Amino acid sequence: MTIRIGIEEEIEIIFMVIFTLECGMKILAYGFVMHQGAYLRSVWNFIDFLIVVIGMVMVQADQRRAGHDHDGVCGDKL
Repeated sequence: MTIRIGIEEEIEIIFMVIFTLECGMKILAYGFVMHQGAYLRSVWNFIDFLIVVIGMVMVQADQRRAGHDHDGVCGDKL
C-alpha cells in the first residue's frame, strides 16, 4: 500500500510541473493581467492559475508535513 501512495505522489508532482510550465508559458505569451488579451483576463485561464497556485500550496504543505520528525523537530538532525 505504501508503494501505491508513493507512486500517486510522484504522479501528482509530475502533473503539477506540467501544469505549472503550461501556466508559465501562457503568461509569457499573453502577458499576465494588464492588457486586453492577458492571461488572467480569461475565466478559464484564471481557473487554471488558481488550480496551479492551490496545487503548489498543497505540495509545499505536504513537504513541510513530511519534514517534521515525531519529536517536532523539522529538517535535518544535527
